[in-house]
Amino acid sequence: TVELDNNHLTSFASVTFFKADTTFIQSSSADKSTVLNTIEKMLPSKNKMYAIKISGKFDNLKTRAFPPVENEPFPKLTEILDQQKFFEFENMEGSLIGFFLPSYLSGINADGFHFHFLSKDKTKGGHVLEFNGENLKIEIAKLKTFEMDTPNDKVFQNYEFKKTENTSLKQVEQGIQ
Repeated sequence: TVELDNNHLTSFASVTFFKADTTFIQSSSADKSTVLNTIEKMLPSKNKMYAIKISGKFDNLKTRAFPPVENEPFPKLTEILDQQKFFEFENMEGSLIGFFLPSYLSGINADGFHFHFLSKDKTKGGHVLEFNGENLKIEIAKLKTFEMDTPNDKVFQNYEFKKTENTSLKQVEQGIQ
């Protein structure tokens, strides 16, 4: 994980000006499943979008990342699962930054929870697979709108989009090879 200057481009990003509507502390030791179940119970509706930040010291954390893909034709993530790298951290301070998206947006992004980790010193991170921690600060922001920009080039205009099988998407989300 490296911090890039403003000249770098990305093929996809979910961003928001984060301002929490709800904040609470997960004081007892809890794993990913427990924390996400707690957050889900706090959401007023599963048909709304939420930005979520979980910060603190994580007893353990497992993330993954794919190497950069720079040459066309660009492969599907399911085609490069064997290239993903896994990282395990212990006693690591940082934040999980993510979103909860309703199922009706699943054609645009993965529905449900999706988190990435960034260490406090901004040198470590990745897509979150597992974590455990206590005294975690959980902040939830309700989102009312989203805007989607699409490229204005021939590659995008001529690309033949096909629906991804949910099992393939789940493999990518969970880091299964």
